[in-house]
Amino acid sequence: MASSPSNLFRLSSTQTALALIAPLHLQPEINSIRKIHDKAFKKWEPHINILYPFVDPSHLTDAVISLRKCLQDEKVENIQVTLDGVGTFTHRRNATVFLKPNPESEARLCRLREILVRALGCNEGDGTHDGTFRPHLTMGQAVFQGMGIEKLAAAVEKVTGGKWEANKLAVLRREITGEMKVVEELSLHDNDEEKSDSRSSSETTCTRPTI
Repeated sequence: MASSPSNLFRLSSTQTALALIAPLHLQPEINSIRKIHDKAFKKWEPHINILYPFVDPSHLTDAVISLRKCLQDEKVENIQVTLDGVGTFTHRRNATVFLKPNPESEARLCRLREILVRALGCNEGDGTHDGTFRPHLTMGQAVFQGMGIEKLAAAVEKVTGGKWEANKLAVLRREITGEMKVVEELSLHDNDEEKSDSRSSSETTCTRPTI
């Protein structure tokens, strides 16, 4: 008997991820800060994680198949991402400073994650620290001493305003070096290109909220 998604997938592995990668035209400005302040600069491209931790590498292929089908069935449209704010996550010894999407972008990213999580048979709080998903693009870390956090936040503020239309999700897998490499892409739905295909097939779909 085949395993159902609910007992096959667990969002517990840091060896894989599903993310939006910032487009090339935004990366130089973002990376000018990340290369100095972000400890993960050499391992990750600038990104917004949608599912991280993600699934065990042994289940990655099956998870990708499930998610691709759900995205196609749901016709999840491209997402306009606008990074117009700066936020911080406080840790025990330091803080993470990040670019924050505007409210509309954040809402659509949260709905996207809800669709994907449920398609995998998981709960919305799975794979989060406290049960809440907070989309962000990490820019760096700073210690509490002195004005480190304030100075980093001020630098990040100067690169706010970046925007792009996200039309695909990157599936990443960790290399032996620790680098997260894109191994697959999942396309979102371009409504302009497929107006003539408004009718889907009669196959069973995953019934999730549209975004």
